[in-house]
Amino acid sequence: REFPNKKLLRVNMEGADQTEIEDKEYQWPPLESDPQIFTDYLTNLGMSSEWHVCEIFGMDDDCLSFVPKPCIGVIVTFNRNTRDDGKPGLGDDSQIVPFYMKQTGTLDNACGIVASLHAILNNQSEINLLENSILDRFVIGTKELTPAER
Repeated sequence: REFPNKKLLRVNMEGADQTEIEDKEYQWPPLESDPQIFTDYLTNLGMSSEWHVCEIFGMDDDCLSFVPKPCIGVIVTFNRNTRDDGKPGLGDDSQIVPFYMKQTGTLDNACGIVASLHAILNNQSEINLLENSILDRFVIGTKELTPAER
């Protein structure tokens, strides 16, 4: 895929400085959809080790009874909704929750990570981020950015 005039934004993790870097096409590599791999990855980014990712095998009451409590987020995989003209919907979810970032075509394989970030960063009253961790610096460095810029 080509992304004409695509600029990447590097957030300086030492502070909130932002620098545009040369045009490059970046494709997020697929991450295995394994709860332990997600837990390890998110913990390494700065999510509190008190939390973990688990798998839900169905949405019926019996299956949901196995989900550890409390549960602050659920990631559901489904095809993108499109309008009648075949283009993705244009809803503005940034008005619904405190933290929202758009998932671009460049991040197609990052849907689980983007969903995890939404779950973590919209529940910071429950999930403590490790001070000066990658997630903590990301929150600080992107606070004033729009969902598309994040």
